[in-house]
Amino acid sequence: MLLVQSDRPGHAQEDVQEYAELLTAAGASEVAVADDRAEADLLMEGRRVLNPALKARGPRFIEDICVPVARLGDLVRQVHVIADRHGLEATCGGHAGDGNLHPCFFYDDTDPESLAAAQRAFDELVRAAWALGGTVTGEHGVGQQKAPWLAEELGEAELARQRGLKAFFDPLGIMNPGRVYA
Repeated sequence: MLLVQSDRPGHAQEDVQEYAELLTAAGASEVAVADDRAEADLLMEGRRVLNPALKARGPRFIEDICVPVARLGDLVRQVHVIADRHGLEATCGGHAGDGNLHPCFFYDDTDPESLAAAQRAFDELVRAAWALGGTVTGEHGVGQQKAPWLAEELGEAELARQRGLKAFFDPLGIMNPGRVYA
């Protein structure tokens, strides 16, 4: 599902109609255009319930990753190719407008090898994103889970610069101690 919105003052309805025409021409199997705010809210409800639905599905390895918008389709395809290779089920929600996706690899939490497969799948996905000109992080930052890839993506010289900036603004090391720049 692709949910498209416009917030251009005075032109939103015109924009949405143009998007609908483009999506239809591109082969969309179904295109729904909201006629009013209530209908738009119902369409948005699908996006709002995605994360709770994925959580209800079961344990998952989920992160965010970014690629240039023009490579988004390539990344989505890679999510599924990688999932198949590791015997996992995958979904891929996100924010197409800025190339930020939230790939999700489901695993069996009673099987340590299943979690390991999800972690290997994410490692492959990071490398696929890099090959597409992307980055290991998007709107959610790096955090501890993605820290191992940050050094590889940025290199030690850049990490040293960032550690220096943190030290400058946090000379006592009290802000987020022991985390990414430890």
